[in-house]
Order: sequence, then C-alpha cells, then structure tokens
Amino acid sequence: MKVQIFEQFHGGHYTTYIQHLLPQLLAQGHEVVVTLTAQHRASSAFVQQLSAYEEAVRFDTQLAEVDPHIALNPQYVLRHPRSGLASVKRLSKLVTGLVEAVWREQPDCLIVTTADLQNMLMAFYKRLRQPLFPPHTRTIGIFHYGYSGAVETVSDRLKSWIYQKTWQQSPFDHLLLVNPVAYEWVKQHDSHLASRISLAADPVASLQPFTQAAARQRLGLATEGRYIGFVGAMDHRVAIPELVAAYRKLLLDEKTSLLGPFISDGVANLQQTRLLLAGKLHPDYKTHILAHQQDLIDAGRLILMDRYLSVEELCAGYQALDLITPLYYKKPNLSANLLKAVMAERPVIVNDFGYTGMMTKRFRLGWACDVLNSDDLTQTLQQALTGHISYARPEILRLKQFHTPENYAATVLKAMHPQPSVYRPTPSKSWQWVTAAAP
Repeated sequence: MKVQIFEQFHGGHYTTYIQHLLPQLLAQGHEVVVTLTAQHRASSAFVQQLSAYEEAVRFDTQLAEVDPHIALNPQYVLRHPRSGLASVKRLSKLVTGLVEAVWREQPDCLIVTTADLQNMLMAFYKRLRQPLFPPHTRTIGIFHYGYSGAVETVSDRLKSWIYQKTWQQSPFDHLLLVNPVAYEWVKQHDSHLASRISLAADPVASLQPFTQAAARQRLGLATEGRYIGFVGAMDHRVAIPELVAAYRKLLLDEKTSLLGPFISDGVANLQQTRLLLAGKLHPDYKTHILAHQQDLIDAGRLILMDRYLSVEELCAGYQALDLITPLYYKKPNLSANLLKAVMAERPVIVNDFGYTGMMTKRFRLGWACDVLNSDDLTQTLQQALTGHISYARPEILRLKQFHTPENYAATVLKAMHPQPSVYRPTPSKSWQWVTAAAP
C-alpha cells in the first residue's frame, strides 16, 4: 500500500507529526513518500527528526514554500489591491501544491498532517465540484485548530461557525481533530459530521528523566527552595506580564524585602519561591520586565533565561519547577506545554478558557483562573503555592498513555483502515477510554 504524507510547513509539531508516523507505517510494510518543501528538508528539524529515515522513505521536495502566517483579510484586499491579490495568490498555492502532489504520486492513502488552511480553501473548491483527489485515494486530514466548544463572544461564534461549515464540506474522507474540546462539541452537536471524525492523540514523548536537583543544576540554578514559572517560547500569546505582576503583588502582600537576600530555612512560604522564565522571551515582554522588575532580578527572585533551549534543557526545565504556569490569553486550542507538564507530573495554573481550562478542571491538573483578572490570578497563585496535587490517579495514567507517540500513530493508522484488512495496526487507546476514568 502506498502512503503519502503531506506537510506544507516545518519545524515544531509540523515535523513531529511526520516523525512519529513513520515507524508504524514502515513496520506494516507500506511504501511511504513524504511530500515537503526543500526548506523543510534542509532544516535542523529534518536533520534531527527525519534524516534517519532517508533510506526507507522517499522524500518528495517539489512542494513550494508558502508563508505559514498568511491570512485573507477582505478589508485589506480592498484597501491594498496589489498586496491583497498577492496574498490570494499565495493562499491558492496551499491548495494547488497539495492537489498537484497527490495526483503526481497517486497514493492509496493520503495523510495531511496539518490540514486546517487547505481544508478551509478546499471546502469552496468542493462546492464548485472540482476533482481534488484521485477517486481511489483514501484521504485523512489532521486538524489542529477550531473554536467549537470554546465560544464566548460574537467573534468566537463566527469563527466556530466557519470551522464547522468547512469541516462539513471537507473533501477529506476522515477528519482527525487533536483538540478534545472541539471533538466533544462536534460529537454532541453535529451527528452527520460525527461519523467522519475521531480524536488524534497529540504525540508527547517521554521527558528525559532528571531528579529535581539535577534538573536545576543542568540549568545553572540554585537547588534549594521552590520554583514556579514558564518553560518554552514566550510570545504574545503567553500572559507573562500578568504572571510577573501577580508574583510581585504576592511579594508585596507578604511584606517581603524585595531587595533582600533569598531566604532558605526549610519553611514553605513565598520567601522560598523564585519565578523562572526559561525560553525565548518576546522583546516587548523583556523591555517591560527590565523597566519595571529589575529589583526582582537583582534580588534573585525573578530569573530570566532569554534564549532558545535545547531539548535536554526543556526537559530539565519542566522537572526543575514545582509549579508550571502555561498561562495563555484566549487560546482555545491544544497546549503542548500543558501536556509536557502532565508528563513531568507537575501541577499547573492556566487560564480558564478552551483546552487548558477544560483539561485542568476535568483531570484535576491544578488551578484555573481568569488571567486578565489580576486579583483572581494573584489569589490562584497564592492557593497553588499552598496546595497539593497528586498525579497518582488512574485518569492521569490513562491521559499519559493516550498521548504517547505510539498511540498517536495508532489512531492515525486506525483511520487509514476503517474496515478489517490484512494490516494489523497497534490497538489504539481512545479518548473515551481516557475520560471513563475521570471523576
């Protein structure tokens, strides 16, 4: 059986979703071709994650590079016709690149590991009855985004409606969602679409094990006391200013000398708690922190590691912390940082919205709050510093097993073979199996 994996973008989860499919596909004896851009093949992500498969897999690099951040704004097109038309042309490449690649390869099965943008555009092509894929090819799209189940405003409702309509008109035979919030909403509210979707497990590899002391030593941190904070890229989506402000407010409430020495006498209070921000920091955030929080830095209470971290450093970062704060603003979609905190068995504080809010409350992973309400965030941080979360629970074990790379591949291969066949994929663990253990 010839299987084509298609990925327009590269780096991060784009490469990871390819990497974790290949072992099981090859173990079943499939002929595998991966269509990606020449830039992807030349990237460090390819070298680190995919180059080991070059003898067993054919990598097709005829795909043109397309800016992953393009978006079609009708008002912008009207005001700037030339730039707007150029944006439309770039968007069309997302469809033509996929369609041309599939007709060129003629696979028995197509897996598009990031299908969101192409699907939105192809839904309109389908209404024009354009033949997008060869009739013998079974097509599977993996979807990372969607507002269904995380709706608060009129804008949210509009986005949710657009996602739902384009999913309904999707040319893919089977849709794999990675966000359980959207998946559960569709299952409950759209019986027609529900028959065509399932939930794919976002693959989270086991963290390289560290003791907490060793993890802190690896990052050059003092080993005593407690650490709270964020590990990973801190872009505009992460509520870093609000987190730092809440931490500072707690210090002031405790009447702590901000410029005094770090106290370590074995007493579990705020004076033994540091705030660690480890990862590339948004320039605006760094400017703000240096302008307003320098006293915390000088006192050794706020520690900035403003740089890209290696995989080993990321693993150490999660295990160095006592409390992880994947605080995003209004983020409805899946959070890999939250899942890494689960793998590290560390409690979390999250914004009570979308995926992070639902997961934290359902599986009792920590505390959820309104990140834009400073009093709520401060009180939640104080509660978390004196609280305790046990990870020795059946639902947590199942959640970790569900998100293994092996189970991710098994869920995709199950969608490839909906009927019994000569291929016997590894049995997959379903989302229903996970939630059955939740209280």
